[in-house]
Amino acid sequence: MENGLSDEEKVIESKIQMLEENLQKENISIEYKKMPYEKISEYQIIFSFPSLNENKEETIKFLLLINLTKKKIYLYSLNLFKISDSRDLLQYINPSINNKFDSESLNLLNIIEGIKNFLKSLSEKDLSKIGRFYLGEEYDINLISNLKEIFSIKCFHNDIINGNYINIPSLICISDDYFCLYEYGQEYNKYLKDIKNKFTLVFYGNIKSILSFKKSLVGSIVTLSFRRDLNNKMFNLKISGDEEDMDKIMDILIEKIKNIGYRMNIYEKKQGKLPPINIKETEKNINFYEEKLEKEENTNILKKLLSYYEEAIEYYSAINDNRYIEYNNKVKKILKNEKYSQLLG
Repeated sequence: MENGLSDEEKVIESKIQMLEENLQKENISIEYKKMPYEKISEYQIIFSFPSLNENKEETIKFLLLINLTKKKIYLYSLNLFKISDSRDLLQYINPSINNKFDSESLNLLNIIEGIKNFLKSLSEKDLSKIGRFYLGEEYDINLISNLKEIFSIKCFHNDIINGNYINIPSLICISDDYFCLYEYGQEYNKYLKDIKNKFTLVFYGNIKSILSFKKSLVGSIVTLSFRRDLNNKMFNLKISGDEEDMDKIMDILIEKIKNIGYRMNIYEKKQGKLPPINIKETEKNINFYEEKLEKEENTNILKKLLSYYEEAIEYYSAINDNRYIEYNNKVKKILKNEKYSQLLG
């Protein structure tokens, strides 16, 4: 046992060592470490269970995260198909265990027994309905980024905070069932203690709750519309990033939807269908804001102009009219202009 541990940390380590002794005759291994975080006292314990498939050597791994600073405890699957996507399984393996805990009452053996029973009845469970996500709570960056059964893609969450349009560094995670968005930093969660090792879950939704998604022709922006309730009220989420990464998100979502046999509206570049755009009105607005921008270098004017360029590109691209190239070049010219880039930054 290491020197310099708090009394609570000593209790946790003592309980882990007692558990190791109790499991010596079972084919279950334990690895644990006290995380080297400056502002958070946290233990992560990995439990490895024998594979359910006799022909596979890979063990089934669960991670128990004990956050002593916040008095919270979570259980994650690291490699079970479908449920290894950061959903907490603790109350599903043992309903009597609460996420809030104190070190004295923590019973690690109960958790192990709960996992064993959970694995025995795994084939009988509807995995899509198992587990919980916690909106607005912090998650471990390294843990979430390295889950094997999800696609993780770095991006920016495009949002409006206090009337200002901002791009917040984020991570998209897509599993078979869920779409999750985590934000880095304290923009959303001012109470985040450790921005180096933790980020915040700011949105999650079932894949089946996606009503539509589309990728813009300018700016590599993906807009997703999620069903908020049974009346199909929508919540729109905008993300942006590297062109290749945004295309990858589109491809992954399309594949997930095909796999579950779900139908929705999917819009891609050059969709070949006339979009609901009044092109005459759009070009009139383009001329108006081009003239305004020559007289006044203003962020709002510049953003308005770019949005109308995008409408023109979408329209002419849809009807295979080469005029979309002309407007695309205008956008590139603006984005390459250092003066305008500063206005947009």
